Amino acid sequence: MEWNRIATFLDRIHRHSSDVLWIASADVDEVHYVSERIESVVGLPREEIRSGNALFVRAIHRDERDDHAAFRRRMRQYAADADGSEPGTHEFRVVDDDGTVTWLSERVFPIVDPDGTLRYWGGTVRDVSDRKETMETCRVQAEELEVLNQVIRHDIRNEANLGLGLLRSVRRDGADDDDEELDRLEGVLSRIVGLTETARDMTDVITTLSNEPEPTPLRPTLRREVANASTFSESATVRIDGEVPDVTVEATDILSAVFRNVLKNAIQHNDADAPEVVVRSHLSDGAVVSHVADNGPGIPDEHKELVFDRGETLAGSDGSGFGLSLVSTLVEQYDGRIFVWDNQPAGAVFTVSLPLSNGGRTTTQDPDGKG
Repeated sequence: MEWNRIATFLDRIHRHSSDVLWIASADVDEVHYVSERIESVVGLPREEIRSGNALFVRAIHRDERDDHAAFRRRMRQYAADADGSEPGTHEFRVVDDDGTVTWLSERVFPIVDPDGTLRYWGGTVRDVSDRKETMETCRVQAEELEVLNQVIRHDIRNEANLGLGLLRSVRRDGADDDDEELDRLEGVLSRIVGLTETARDMTDVITTLSNEPEPTPLRPTLRREVANASTFSESATVRIDGEVPDVTVEATDILSAVFRNVLKNAIQHNDADAPEVVVRSHLSDGAVVSHVADNGPGIPDEHKELVFDRGETLAGSDGSGFGLSLVSTLVEQYDGRIFVWDNQPAGAVFTVSLPLSNGGRTTTQDPDGKG
């Protein structure tokens, strides 16, 4: 094959690409073509690389050489048995003469004759150093956030709960139940506890945003959060009406934060003499829909969308304005929907719709479709 003529042609069409293109023999021992971009990516003249593949191997970071050699062996194995799986893509580091380290992502593909015989290997190489640096930064930040989360979740929360315990002990021992200062102190401590819970959820969301949703059971998650909701208020009644469909939804392991924050919102903003929250769930068109209805003051129409904005609170609310924003972020990550509408005769209904996993199959059949 006239590689000089082919190289001129490939240079023309690949000159403005940010990737490196190369073509090698079936045994990967001879490099027939490599684009000019290799010089800026690896720091080696392309003519030297074409003269011997070993020179390029010497540029590979010593910690990556074994993996790179194993990848090349898979290419040779494929050449010997084309029925095997193609090598695909791998990532490795190279080091130039100045000691600069560059992360590369290489994708290889077979070039075959019409009869399927492997004649050459082709490959593209891309500089992914920026992505790797970003991933490392995110990893470090996630670790630092987790440390902060531990401080907030354990130290501050424990101190606030201790203060609440002492305050209630004082009241049990005969302090005036109508003491305004004690009421204010209890409110402050309760809000601190609430803020630590919000901080925990925010940290969990941030550190799991990159996680792919996977099949997650809905019934135990929703039942557990409804049972725990009584801790938000001693006077509120929280119950499930009917059965929760026994299904799995596409979510992450912090799905519980969705229902915890919606339930907490329904209880803490309820000014009824006998606060009540009722949860109903049913199946609908490949999704499970859960309604959280309260008998509180409701939400004005002009605020129904704003309640999901970060930092937004209604007049007179003691909330942080972050709980429902977190819920909206998570539901969006799960490809679901959340919206609020009026309850009758009073209150609000928050509706959360989440897509079913496993093709919409349930583990227990609900004959009426309502669970």
